[in-house]
Parts: sequence; structure tokens; C-alpha cells
Amino acid sequence: MKLPAFEIEQNGKKFYAAYMSAEQLCDERRVKADAWSPGNREGYQRRLDMIRARLFAKYIANPDNISPPAVLLSVRESVEFRSKNGKYGILSIPNSSILYEVDGQHRIGGLREAVKRDEIHSDFALPVIIICPVKLGEKEAANPRFCEAKQFVVINRTQKTVRSDLSDRFIARLTPEQRQELEVLGAVETLERTQAAVQIADKLNRKAGSPWEDRIKLPGKRGGGISQRAFTNSLEPVLKDPILKTLAHDELVDALAQYWTAWRNLCPRAFDEPQHHVIQKTVGVSVLHELFIEAAKLLKSRRKDWTQDNFYEVLDKMTRGVGDEFWHSRGEAARGGNNKAVLRNLSGRLRANFLACNWKF
Repeated sequence: MKLPAFEIEQNGKKFYAAYMSAEQLCDERRVKADAWSPGNREGYQRRLDMIRARLFAKYIANPDNISPPAVLLSVRESVEFRSKNGKYGILSIPNSSILYEVDGQHRIGGLREAVKRDEIHSDFALPVIIICPVKLGEKEAANPRFCEAKQFVVINRTQKTVRSDLSDRFIARLTPEQRQELEVLGAVETLERTQAAVQIADKLNRKAGSPWEDRIKLPGKRGGGISQRAFTNSLEPVLKDPILKTLAHDELVDALAQYWTAWRNLCPRAFDEPQHHVIQKTVGVSVLHELFIEAAKLLKSRRKDWTQDNFYEVLDKMTRGVGDEFWHSRGEAARGGNNKAVLRNLSGRLRANFLACNWKF
């Protein structure tokens, strides 16, 4: 195999920047991962996750999308580089050599899926970086596999993913057409819910007099308050509800503001001293947004408006959760932390208590 390439040197070690076609990368006999398994305990790479690979296939099959990051490959045999113009030249790799996938195996796997489905042409190219333990005429490297594994571990242990609150803000700005381009980030419905949740959180955060005014932390903001991601995640059941998800954002914001104002009237100290209570933390929003669905549906079924007085009236019938002590950092709501199982259990208890109430209108 001969590849046009640039030779790069760092600390006396040389590697090469090039590109390879889909046809070349789809050759599974020559391009493969050294995956760990009980039968290959010296391997270092993960097994290919076909779900991730197919997401990339769907992404790259869209003609509006590109994938500029280079995949990292390694050759364990001797190679030859012949300069044509300074650092630019031709890299020759023996036809018997295997190119090991060090980083980018899901992009390569997705490329193979897209080619298999005839969604991209075989001449579609990806940038590649090829690390070579040895050059032609040099002594064989003692442990080329270690060279690869070191890069794999360093890349995967040190690279920091994009903060979820920042990526959510990017998603919130997408147009419907742009959402179609970015299904690799999630299904269109999921992206739409993320957009709605961020917009609703922002409006509540800016709403004068709302219990959430300036209480939702934006990305990069220090200090008290709940994180944007924790708040928007808690809105997911609301935005999945068949009735509530059809509301305009402003209508839903007004309803939530009225609902939370009712809770502030029921538990004033919990809102006045948020540092000592969990009602405005992950526990509170996760549980009480689930309960909001029930309260809103009840009022709608009784043809009652979603006002703070009406929410207060139905919530005040509850015998659990409507006191400051319940939401104290040493109270019942705070016991067990905020893992999903604990929150699901607490939500179920409050929901059962609410549904057992005897409402008379």
C-alpha cells in the first residue's frame, strides 16, 4: 500500500499524516482492532459497539456532514517513506501488514456500514494518522503493541468530553433541518425535547417572581442553584406526556411557575433556605415534576385553571411532602441520595399519596 503522506517528528519519533479511502479502510483483513478478549489477553481495544457504528454511518451518509478528525492507526512492521518535497512524500506499507485501529474504530465501523448499504462511495476518504514503531532498515521495536496501547489509554483517559450543559445549548439552537443532520446525537424527538427543556429552563430562570428566578445555573456560572442539566433532565417526563408536550412553551412555563409557587407557599422555609433543603435540588425537581403531571391533569379534568391557588388546593390535601421538614437536608426526601432507584421510589410514594387524596371542588 502506498499513501501520499506528511512525515511528522516528535521527540525523535516519526509518524505520518495521510488519508485512506473507504475501500481501503473497509478491508477487514488489513484494518482491524487488537481487541481484548479471554483468548487475546494482550489486546487493548474494546469490542466494536455496532449501535455507535451505525449512528456514525447515518451521520456520514448525510451529504451535509463531514468527519475531519483523523483516525489513529498503527503498523507493526517496517515501512518506508520517500520524500518528494520536504516532509511530503510517499509512505510504503508492506501488503502483508495489518493496520491496527488505535483510535476511531467506531468511525471505521460506521464507514463500513455505510458502504455496505451503498450510502457512500468507496472513494470517500477519512484522514488518518499512522504511527509506525519502526522504519525500513531500523531494528524492530521491542513492543509495538505497547506503543499502541499507550496511545489508546492516554487518549481515552485524558480527553474530556463536551460538557452536557454546553452541548444542550448547542442543540437548543438547532433548526429542524439541522436536527436532521445531527441524529448521531440522538433521535429527532430526543433533540426536540432537549431544545424545549433548555428554553423552558431559561424562561423560568428569567421569570420575575418565579421560585426559579436566577436559581438555575447556566454553563460556567459558579455559586448556588441547581445545574441547568439537572433541571432540564427532570423535565423529560413532562415533555413526554401526551397532553403536556403539545402545549406552547410559554403556556407550560406559566403552568410550572404557578405550580412551583404553590410549593413555595406550602414549604416557605425550604425555598428561603435552599442551602439546607433539597426541594430545589435534583431530588426535588425530579420528584415534583413527575407530580406536576398528575396535578395538572387533575385540574384539567375538573376544568380548573392552572393557577397557584388551584395547585395549592390539590397539593395541600397531601399528607406527605408538604412540609419543610420533609425537604430538609436531613429529612425524608434527602435520605438515600439521588440515584435513579431512590428517586423513582420517592416519586412513587408521593404520587400514591397524591392520588389517594379526596378532592372536593
